[in-house]
Amino acid sequence: MRSKEVISNKLLELLGSLNKKEMKILGDFLRSPYHNRSVYVLKLYEELVKYYPNFKSSKPEKKILYSALYPGPDKKYSDTRMRNITSDLFILVQKFISIERFSADKFAGSIYFLGSLPAKELDDIFERSYRKTAASPKILRPQTEAGFLERLQLLEVRSVFVNRRKTGDAKENLECYQDIVDQSVKFFLSTLLKNYALMLNKQITFFKFEYDTSFIDIILGYMEKNLDRYIEDTCIILYYYFTLFYLNYDESSLKTLEEFTEENFYKLDKNDVLNAITNMTTFCRRQALAGRPGYEQKALGLFRLGLNGGLWSESNKIRPVVFRVIVSSACSCGEFDWCEKFIEEYSQIQPKEHIQANTDLCYARLYFDKKEYGKAMKFLARISIIDSTYKYEVDTLLIRLYYETGETEAYISKVDAFRKWVNNNKTVISARYRTIFKEMALYFERLMKLRLEPDEFLLQKMRCEIEENKTLVNRLWFLEKLQETRIETK
Repeated sequence: MRSKEVISNKLLELLGSLNKKEMKILGDFLRSPYHNRSVYVLKLYEELVKYYPNFKSSKPEKKILYSALYPGPDKKYSDTRMRNITSDLFILVQKFISIERFSADKFAGSIYFLGSLPAKELDDIFERSYRKTAASPKILRPQTEAGFLERLQLLEVRSVFVNRRKTGDAKENLECYQDIVDQSVKFFLSTLLKNYALMLNKQITFFKFEYDTSFIDIILGYMEKNLDRYIEDTCIILYYYFTLFYLNYDESSLKTLEEFTEENFYKLDKNDVLNAITNMTTFCRRQALAGRPGYEQKALGLFRLGLNGGLWSESNKIRPVVFRVIVSSACSCGEFDWCEKFIEEYSQIQPKEHIQANTDLCYARLYFDKKEYGKAMKFLARISIIDSTYKYEVDTLLIRLYYETGETEAYISKVDAFRKWVNNNKTVISARYRTIFKEMALYFERLMKLRLEPDEFLLQKMRCEIEENKTLVNRLWFLEKLQETRIETK
């Protein structure tokens, strides 16, 4: 039996990406003769709307759609005609999406409008429109590399205007060229430093790869000699300090980045500040994990800076992992009252699908650290596993709970189940994290063996290994339990 031919997947994917409001506006767009003169394209849209938004579950068949476009028994199905109408609709939907994006970008509209005026010799209109656009805070004080690019585009339009007008001004012409050069350099510096910092960050946290530093060394040398020249361009300085931080990854570069971020908190782009705080806290927590005092408090202080500065809100949700890290830092600092208040106040400012599970997980961590193990167990039992990060967090916290409450059989069983889960989910868990989780599972096993069969030599061997391993997850908890085991066996 021949399979039914359905409408183009490309078209359905494009239409499926539109929300209800956009879908309705698309209808108005297609009814406008300025954009569309084909009644059949409009009819096809009107038929497809009936399937919206369930295109994946019920894909419209070509012949059924064709019979709706060309009703009557005399109209024989033409696949060529159907494909042409489908193609025309696809092109118009693309155009619609582009126009909607363009309409939302007021600056782009201003640039195209200004660019059309010199040839029309509308000098007065150009001057008024130019002054209005140039007075925008986004142009006056760029907060990102995109701001420098927009300022550069505006200056280039200005340069064309000055060159073409009848009353040419050589001095203004020269000033335009100089401004274009200056903004080009700023755009170049901000883009280069930002992306180089991102690359270095990825290398520290995820990947190891070779990279050529010859050019960036020249740029860093230039920045070091000309720092005062860009002191008002806060994003360039931030990206420069970012790059130094990731290159050196030490206390000195952390301090410089931290001080600059705090001093210029409200001058910087919120996403850049959030990125700075997130990566500085990651550094601090690594140092704390390695047993260096004061870093957990510094991490919590940085999170408080972000919270007090309004970095997270209904329009900028807290990522679940960041929410958990804030709770973890607060608990590690013994700030239990503050932590509970944070969970209560900010739990709803998470992605909707994570609110319940992540909040329960954070309460479980809070009560575990407060040694209220019954309450911690109650919250863990309520959690529905959303993804592998929840599975890992719940299982390892449950393992530690079983250890603290002396439930040996449950502990051994859970460790075994955790190890099997890690081994059997190679496509879900990255190679890097499988290695980390396997190592942790092995230490869980060895810890229980030492509790059941104390051996001073093996205990000291395990303690030395963990003290050397500065990146082991739950490292400080393992060391604490080994110390307790040593005391109990004396």
